[in-house]
Amino acid sequence: MRLGIDATFFGSSQPTGLGIYTCNMINALIRIHKKTEIWASRDYEFSIDPAQLHLVLQRLPGLERYAYLLRPLWMETIFPKQLRESKIDILYSPVPGGMRHCPVPHLVTVHDLTPIAVPGDSPAPVVWNFRYRLPRILQNAAAVIAVSQHTKNDICSFYGIDENKIHVIHGAYSQAHFFPEIDPESLDRFGLEGLPYILAIGSANHRKNFSRLLKAISRIKNNITHHLVIAGPRSPAENRKIQKKAGQLGISDRLHLLPYLSNKELRALYSSADLFVYPSLYEGFGIPVLEAMACGTPVLAANTSSIPEVAGNAALLIDPNDTESIASGIIQIITNHDVIKYYTRLGLKRIQNFSWENSANRLIKLISTIKT
Repeated sequence: MRLGIDATFFGSSQPTGLGIYTCNMINALIRIHKKTEIWASRDYEFSIDPAQLHLVLQRLPGLERYAYLLRPLWMETIFPKQLRESKIDILYSPVPGGMRHCPVPHLVTVHDLTPIAVPGDSPAPVVWNFRYRLPRILQNAAAVIAVSQHTKNDICSFYGIDENKIHVIHGAYSQAHFFPEIDPESLDRFGLEGLPYILAIGSANHRKNFSRLLKAISRIKNNITHHLVIAGPRSPAENRKIQKKAGQLGISDRLHLLPYLSNKELRALYSSADLFVYPSLYEGFGIPVLEAMACGTPVLAANTSSIPEVAGNAALLIDPNDTESIASGIIQIITNHDVIKYYTRLGLKRIQNFSWENSANRLIKLISTIKT
């Protein structure tokens, strides 16, 4: 069986959720299924023979900001011909995309329905794609993979797809990159050496819920000495907005805004944090929860969407819509050494349930049941 993979979505040198999933899942698939060909816009360290990598949709001068708009057109017109020429038996899309009329059986992974559930957090073309193009793709797909039961429920609810067609295959975390490791050099570079701190990561999207997290810190600032570190891809304007909010709450001196971090830097921050807080209002999976646990950091997380499914009993769950719930959860963990040890131990046990190899093996098993 010749497996084709559409990785044309993966085009950032600073991958977040979808990019991290795509790269790790593809490399795990390559290790267990050699007859694989990849279509990608750039080569991001895919562990594959260059002869099996098709570089397409190269960025065009003057269209860098809008290149993503060309992808659906390319997939509907040119890609089908390339699949036939390469004699691909099955196509796998690790992100919610693909083509409405694929010439071979097509499997599509859906991570979440953020553009529909929280439309204000997504660009208008993405919202349009999820409302009008993706439903037809999923209806015609041979199978749909959901990264969580919560996402499966959303797919059934929003699109009316037969639940028997949707298979839950969880995401995972990188065991090679995330493990306990104290790195004073990284902490010193970010001005955190010797400071007790609480860590949060993510973009400035509304669903990440950093506004309530800032309010929670302001409520307990006289009860703790901890600083708040928020790392992630944000624009200068978004950083100024967060800083302004912190100033209004009287916690500017406690806030550290860091940019997108490398795996090594992020591992160092996880490992030295007294607490990782994940107060997101909506997620399809929640890879950072597993990364923090793998680094031996206790986790405080929202009790909404897919997060309880990922965290299990290894995190203290709070109501992300309730500032007091967030504040009391922080106090409950960081002021009690026994509680810190308890969630650290449970977290290190919980991550044993997740690996990219297991996820890839489950996907290959599913693919083997599809008639070509």
